[in-house]
Amino acid sequence: MVQVYNTPLRRRYYANRCSAAYCFFLLIVTVVLLLPFFMAYSASGADFWVKHATYLEEPTVKYNYKLVLILEGTKAGGTLPQTLFFSTLAPLNSMCQETLRVPVLRTQEVDGDMDGRAERLDISAQVPVENGEAIYSAKMMVFFEYELRDHAKVGVAT
Repeated sequence: MVQVYNTPLRRRYYANRCSAAYCFFLLIVTVVLLLPFFMAYSASGADFWVKHATYLEEPTVKYNYKLVLILEGTKAGGTLPQTLFFSTLAPLNSMCQETLRVPVLRTQEVDGDMDGRAERLDISAQVPVENGEAIYSAKMMVFFEYELRDHAKVGVAT
């Protein structure tokens, strides 16, 4: 047999506005539209529509007892330039044997407000200098680890 004509079957159901079926339909539509907003608001709290926020947090900073010290100056009465080097990292010291000068290092972490976190690090270096040498520039690179915990959980070693 060959199909000559086709009409789709369509059924419509009607109910009064005060019926249980219509009230159930309104409840489902309301839940489908509003439930995602309430779920997102409860997940993010009061920061649901915050565009920009700033907060202050004192990080936990730990001194790793690693540093690199570079001293620049002159030797032989100020006529020849000289660079002195020291590091607490042994591989760097072995690479710079000819300019290595071992200082006396003293470090102290100072906690001024007694909150358990050091606010200041005092570092002093006493470098032995020979007669005729003068130091004009000192550069020090100090390595730390710091960590944020309150809003962003971040730990960085520098």
